[in-house]
Amino acid sequence: MRISAEELERTITKHGFRKLSLCDLGYNYLIQFRKIPEELTDLLKQKDASIVLHPVGIIRSKIEKPFLVAGEEGLKMQGDLKDAVVKIHEMPGEISNIIIYEGLDGILDGIEEYSHLVILYWAHKVPEEGRSLTRVHPMGREDIPEKGIFCTCSPARPNPVLMTVVHLKGRKGNVLEVLGLDAVDGSPVIDIKPYVKDFFPQEDVHIPEWMQRLQEEVNKGKSPNKTQS
Repeated sequence: MRISAEELERTITKHGFRKLSLCDLGYNYLIQFRKIPEELTDLLKQKDASIVLHPVGIIRSKIEKPFLVAGEEGLKMQGDLKDAVVKIHEMPGEISNIIIYEGLDGILDGIEEYSHLVILYWAHKVPEEGRSLTRVHPMGREDIPEKGIFCTCSPARPNPVLMTVVHLKGRKGNVLEVLGLDAVDGSPVIDIKPYVKDFFPQEDVHIPEWMQRLQEEVNKGKSPNKTQS
């Protein structure tokens, strides 16, 4: 008698493995899993190991869908890069609203004294399989070798927390009007911090050649070379 998918998953977890995907083929199961390090297994057993985040607000923008889609096969660009580049260049002039939830009285007091803010938000459009990725081709570009997720700005992350520095145009009660926010409409806001330039390094900042090349292509609006097969 064949065991159920639920029982199989419990057995996998019991032995310290993390399920990435499980497909029922009818006569068998196709399973993708990753071993959880022993020290992490011990940590997960602790009652205080879980982290619970409560959104403080929501983003309203004209971006209806993300430029990059994360799935089991990695990152894929939605549509043509030229269209994405055009939208990226339009962002600095597009006003988005950050609506802070009621009940957080006083949390924005004094924020008008800053010209720029750091917005931390949750990439809610990233599916569960996208959060399991550990390596990707940056921006879905197969002509660039795979890099570790933490070496990229990919939205596909174990915890899809993204950050953008925005220009604060004004405040109307619990609503902030900002420029340059690249978040998808409906993204939950996790935190807001003032942007203080002295907190960020200004000199001796080094980035890899492939990242520099991507930035130049976006800034110049150039199309990428054809991807390798």
